[in-house]
Amino acid sequence: MSLKKIYKKSRQITKFFVKQVTQSNFATLLNCYIQIPQNYDFILLGTHGVGYHSLIYYLSLCKNRRDKDVYPMPLHIFSKTFDLYGHFTSLRFYMKLYPAISQRTVGAWGLTFDGGIPREQKWAKKNLSKKVPAVMLVRDPISTLTTVLNYEIFCNIHSQIPINRDVLYLYTLQHFKSSCGFAQNLQYMQDGITKLLHIDCTDLMGDKTYPTMQRIAVFLDFKVSFHESFKHSINSPMQRYFASPIIYNNQELYLSSFPQFFRITCYPHYFSPNYCDDLGYIHYRPYSSPLFPNQRLYLFSKDQVEITHDLQQKIEQYLSDLTKILEIYNQYKIAPSDFIDLVKKHGDLKKLQELLKKEVSVIPEEIVQKWENYLHFMQIEN
Repeated sequence: MSLKKIYKKSRQITKFFVKQVTQSNFATLLNCYIQIPQNYDFILLGTHGVGYHSLIYYLSLCKNRRDKDVYPMPLHIFSKTFDLYGHFTSLRFYMKLYPAISQRTVGAWGLTFDGGIPREQKWAKKNLSKKVPAVMLVRDPISTLTTVLNYEIFCNIHSQIPINRDVLYLYTLQHFKSSCGFAQNLQYMQDGITKLLHIDCTDLMGDKTYPTMQRIAVFLDFKVSFHESFKHSINSPMQRYFASPIIYNNQELYLSSFPQFFRITCYPHYFSPNYCDDLGYIHYRPYSSPLFPNQRLYLFSKDQVEITHDLQQKIEQYLSDLTKILEIYNQYKIAPSDFIDLVKKHGDLKKLQELLKKEVSVIPEEIVQKWENYLHFMQIEN
């Protein structure tokens, strides 16, 4: 056995030992009895597939009434996969977020909860002693589940993994609460909320985005000005593709739809420490491509680069590969009707209807009545 395999195996054994013997009790003690700072100003509630990353980024572009930055908490801080052994929620908070919110430049910060994370109700009750306004982002759950499945399709195509819709469907249902856990998400946090604003995902798309952000800003007593980033989605297939670098003259260059540098899990304005800045991609310039004539792009580099003919060809080839992936994606991606067909095929109709009825019960009726796919799905009989 190679040294690398021995190291990997020993690390797995150590991780298992720590997790089984010490983690549960120590993590519970830490999470429930070490309280996070209580000067947060708002709470965000959302799930996967509803445009939650984009809302968090848009909020980070707001200012408070003293013209200081608004700092929504990144989704990843409360994720159990964020640290080596998982579950140390409070410790992660202090290591990853506290350095930012303790700075004088932060005028307001908020807690972000994604699909019921954290799932320990004791932690939530201990750390939500202060009541604040909350914004809850929701979406037609059938559209949401369709988007989650399509996201996995795109990732498989990008990674050159064969597409099996049945397998991806089962994966989507396995993580149902992460995408449609509206009631579960609210359950843990409702005792810490003074007032709640529901925002439908469709109101954060295209020309509707800025008026919706104005509405949210008024609700949270913030200020917001128009920003070109309101036109784009962080988790669009294009932006996800841009997570792969362009290799030119032994340098890694990155494209983005946004005028800030992005990585898959690192977003500017609301991530601490800001790994984007630490990576040194401080130089950028606008870039236009005939392949995407209506899309303004930005090229990021660590050093100033001149867009020579050779580099331009390299970039255009990179974008050409994206168009090919998008062509394949458009062939394989599904519509809500296709997702419903998969539900019927796997015999999950009644089960999913009951799950959705419970989760949607916390959504205002005026929003639910706009959800055509959901309403159609709930009327289907076995």
